[in-house]
Amino acid sequence: MEIFGQKDSNQKLPDTWTEDFTIELNLSGNRDGSYSKMKFTYTSCEYDIYKRNATRSNKGTKALTENDRNQILKFLKKNKVETFTSEQMPVRDGYRSSVCFQPGFCMEGGTGTEMSKENKTLFNTVYAYLSSFPNR
Repeated sequence: MEIFGQKDSNQKLPDTWTEDFTIELNLSGNRDGSYSKMKFTYTSCEYDIYKRNATRSNKGTKALTENDRNQILKFLKKNKVETFTSEQMPVRDGYRSSVCFQPGFCMEGGTGTEMSKENKTLFNTVYAYLSSFPNR
């Protein structure tokens, strides 16, 4: 069993978004072949999203402004992502999703993840907010 989001000194978001801070989202292992990969850096958001029945993936890069960075950090802090914990159990089949803050910690979700109702709501809220960025 792997433990994610344990409370330690690394599980802290920066006060301001520095050039070495990144956020990565991943969703993989869906039976229909769909996946999502996103990476937020100081200057941009790179994304590659494939949905079931699509003829090709939606790939691109969107600029990340100072206002975007501030709004994202404000949202994450307001939702207290630093309190998140979950446990990954071995699973042969199923999907896996994650939101990783580097340097720092990861929030893990998916078929083999056990977490409280509050942490499940938190994970889904954060994942939905960040994954909607390319469409804003």
